[in-house]
Amino acid sequence: MPDNSQPPPDPRSRPRALPRAIPLNPLPPPTPPPQQPPIPPQMWQPQPPPAGYAPPNYPPPNHPPQPRPTPPYQPPGYQQPNYQQPGYPQPPYPPQQYQPPVYQQPVYQPPPEPQPFVVTTKPRQTPVINRGRGSKKSSAGTVITTIFAVVGVMVLVCCGGLFFLAESRSGDSSGGSDGRYDLEKVPLPNFPPYQTAMKKRFGNVMLHSIPLGTSRNGHYSTPGHGGSLFYYLPPGEHAPGSLPCVLITAAGSNLFQGKNFDRITTVEDAAEHLPYVHAGMAVMVYEMDGSQEFKTDSEFKTVHKDFKAACAGMVNARNAFEYVLQKCPEVNPDQIFAAGHSSAGTAALLFAAHEPRLAGCVAYAPVTDIAKFLPPDSFFKLLRRMPSLTFYMSKASPATHAKHIECPVYLFASYGDKVVDRDQVEGFTNILRNTNSNVELDMVGFGDHYQSMIDDGVPSGISWINMQIGKTEQRIKPEQRRSKRILENHSKSPRAPNR
Repeated sequence: MPDNSQPPPDPRSRPRALPRAIPLNPLPPPTPPPQQPPIPPQMWQPQPPPAGYAPPNYPPPNHPPQPRPTPPYQPPGYQQPNYQQPGYPQPPYPPQQYQPPVYQQPVYQPPPEPQPFVVTTKPRQTPVINRGRGSKKSSAGTVITTIFAVVGVMVLVCCGGLFFLAESRSGDSSGGSDGRYDLEKVPLPNFPPYQTAMKKRFGNVMLHSIPLGTSRNGHYSTPGHGGSLFYYLPPGEHAPGSLPCVLITAAGSNLFQGKNFDRITTVEDAAEHLPYVHAGMAVMVYEMDGSQEFKTDSEFKTVHKDFKAACAGMVNARNAFEYVLQKCPEVNPDQIFAAGHSSAGTAALLFAAHEPRLAGCVAYAPVTDIAKFLPPDSFFKLLRRMPSLTFYMSKASPATHAKHIECPVYLFASYGDKVVDRDQVEGFTNILRNTNSNVELDMVGFGDHYQSMIDDGVPSGISWINMQIGKTEQRIKPEQRRSKRILENHSKSPRAPNR
């Protein structure tokens, strides 16, 4: 018996057969085509003629060849029709013979003589209208109706013009014969002493927040009877009349509404004010009416109406000026200056045209003509919304009142400014110099709209103010100040040791 104790062998473990060698030429060579035997040349042998064959009768060799008639072409199975056969359709027309045309000699005829041009007029036919009864009364009624329509249109045009003038001049407090705002028509608010106001300290500089009313929303029943004043004083005790003062308002307005400070709590909020204080000057910062936010056209009209009622912020500037004269004995009344940057510079120049008691005006990159400052699309959009803005933009622009600015003026602009065109500032300077001999302009080639004012404008303005009050005899210009600052920074920087 076979031994079944061992498992059967795995077929996969069997040795595999080696593959056969594949020949290099597995196919037999092709068989050439069979050779065809050569075709033998055909051998022609003449055959004898068949029985009864007669050779043809050829013409003699010298006879000309006769033309062979060509039979007409007839297709297979064609039969010539017999027209005489009964029942055969006859042709519709008999055969016609060709006849050549007979040529006739043309007869010359002279052209007709020109006839004279005669204008014939047709009498105008007046349509006959049957008016019936009362035709005269109907004609008279039409004339009366036309007269009343013309008069009505004239009345509407006149009333619209009067309404436009009233709307454009409403709230302007204008009444001066020279076109300026009449600030005397607006009464002064009550001035509380700054000693009892809330205080804020920036290092050794003291800030006093002085409220002028119970509200700060920008809308007040009487223009200027609200908002706040912010009064900076340098450290130490001050004798009466020993400090110069600078009046500043908030910058960044759109020139159609006022601006206020939410709060002044950090050094960044007071970056435009503290350099004057560190230079030994008092600073009075004022807010302007019409500073509330708006989202619709009706809200914008309300905000602009409040700003226009405050004479484009001149009432607020007048309040700050009068407060310094009445409540700040340490300030010299002959050394009060108006200063500002951008829209605040516009307010400073405009206030210099309304207040002859100012000692001077400092404006950094100011807007001198509102209509030219606005882009064309914004200008026409505003005019479509409020046509009365044309009168306002002319009256609120410093260029309109340039001849009334009699105090010394310092202007500053930068070639790198992308907000206010330096050509506008330079052109306004030339206009001022026609009537004012004490006008200075500094144009720097570095810095943007804001940083150029911080780095070079304010230090140059402080140097110009010190020269106006007799504190210094020579002013340091921005180029000299920048060169000095670069040298100081270079001297403070660590140097590599000498090797």
